[in-house]
Amino acid sequence: MKKIILLCLFSLSLCNVGAQKILKSFPFYIDGTFKKDYEEYKAGTPLKFNQLVLTERGANSEETLKAAVVVDNTQFAIPYSMLKVMDLNPTDNKSFWEYKALQNDIYEKIWDKGYQYDIRQDLNDEATEYIKNLSSSNLFYDDPYTEDYVNGLFASVIYNNFNDKRLGTLNVYILRLLPPTVLYCLTVLWC
Repeated sequence: MKKIILLCLFSLSLCNVGAQKILKSFPFYIDGTFKKDYEEYKAGTPLKFNQLVLTERGANSEETLKAAVVVDNTQFAIPYSMLKVMDLNPTDNKSFWEYKALQNDIYEKIWDKGYQYDIRQDLNDEATEYIKNLSSSNLFYDDPYTEDYVNGLFASVIYNNFNDKRLGTLNVYILRLLPPTVLYCLTVLWC
């Protein structure tokens, strides 16, 4: 009886050694194909890129960054360094911005450096101070129709759900071009 219990405990501990703990993940919804042959999949095989996952190995605590890919209803992981074998084709606004963030290594930078809240807060404070200075100098364009139109265009293009944990919201401000003065005209003429 003791041997059976010890055998069960030993087998359970071995299961935990090979298990992976997911540290962070970002979901994706991008269709694509393989550019080159990858393992048993031929070039041109359609795929769905589902998520980017940072895992930690239980035994040696080695962090690994992987892409979860679905081919023929089978999900498997591709190392982040092997993403170049995939040709991703974003089809909508959301997948376009996910693809651009992936191209510019945004997710890798977030995992390497963290969210850097202190730097973001400093930048947010500087931007708020700059906006107050512009407002006190009366340099904002004052036409509600144009402002609404530009904000609508901006909102239709940006990806609203990118979860990078930023403080605040995105706003578009239109600056007014001051009419030229005599000094400005003379300066232009002298150039």
